[in-house]
Amino acid sequence: MQGSFRTLYYSTHNAYFSNRSEDTIGYGGSISYTSGAVNGFSFGLSGILLRGIDRPERNRLIKDIGANQANIGEAYIKYQYNQIQITVGNQRMNLPFAGDWDWRITPVLYQGIHTLYGDKDNFITGARIYRFKPWSEGSFTRKTKYNKRYDSLSNVHKNTDGMWALGMGKSVEFSHSKLQGVAWRMVNYDYVKTSYLEGRMTNNINGKLQPMIAIQFVRGTSDGKKLLGKVDHKSYGLQLGLKYNTLLATLNYDHIKSQHDSYRNGALPTPYAHNTSSSIYFAQPFFTSIQDLGAGNAYSMDIKGQITEQLFMGGRYSFMDLTNHHKTPSLNQSEYMLYGIYRFRGSLTGLSINNAIGVQVSPYKGREFWQNRLAIEYNF
Repeated sequence: MQGSFRTLYYSTHNAYFSNRSEDTIGYGGSISYTSGAVNGFSFGLSGILLRGIDRPERNRLIKDIGANQANIGEAYIKYQYNQIQITVGNQRMNLPFAGDWDWRITPVLYQGIHTLYGDKDNFITGARIYRFKPWSEGSFTRKTKYNKRYDSLSNVHKNTDGMWALGMGKSVEFSHSKLQGVAWRMVNYDYVKTSYLEGRMTNNINGKLQPMIAIQFVRGTSDGKKLLGKVDHKSYGLQLGLKYNTLLATLNYDHIKSQHDSYRNGALPTPYAHNTSSSIYFAQPFFTSIQDLGAGNAYSMDIKGQITEQLFMGGRYSFMDLTNHHKTPSLNQSEYMLYGIYRFRGSLTGLSINNAIGVQVSPYKGREFWQNRLAIEYNF
């Protein structure tokens, strides 16, 4: 038996209404049980709970943390033999643009089948997703984050048959270097076919200093009913990094090729990550998702590290030179963000306090967006 209880407090300014500050507080979490294995078979079950405190009007509610939920979360059967795992049912997954981004109170879950052979560096994996449960819902749906239910600016109302994904990864170590590569092919039915490649090299100079370089390529094309219209996406990314002990600094760049007759000027549709996460992109803001902003150039600089045994801190600057239409000016969005995590010890082991604060500035939007996210979490 294990669980996580958390309360999350969002304080925003200039988010949904100009010159207005809005606060949303929610609490809840999940309790899960995983059985022992019998002939390789086991099962898992969890319950989820989310409650908003002093809930505002419905049109001002941040549903991610303020919409009430109480339901069964995970419910799966797993078979494991040596390095082979097959999981069937409602589960967490970690796929490009379809993962468990758990900076909320309840997790994102997927209903389907997931297979894995290998480990985190050397693997072959496949998944078939039929439905998913977003943060803001307590039940599974065949809709995506592009449906009008989740995006008020969207005209998509139809259900889909979900998605499938195939991926593989390989890691090779030399005397002082490590080469890693991953390749993915994914199809989100009636939205997009996506191919993703990434290569990374890390050099261990003296056990403490580790420079690294990584490149990525993403290709997306239309699928089926083209619920978002034509999709023609190409993007290229470069990441340079340096790690010293627990401190990691990276410079990140992504170029998204402009295609004026394609969805959002050449952006990549991500049905399970829209307005949620930038996922695998190197250069990404914190409060918005790069693939929702259009085409052009994206830059970011990150630094993070373990300050003490209990304190972890980081900061990020990102600049989004992106536009979602070839006739509109660039967003030119700058974001400044700081965050910290403090984990207690002793009799309070399992308790942590997380805080992230940042501001987005864009001359195109004409106002500064501020947000502070404070989380108190207890894992047991």
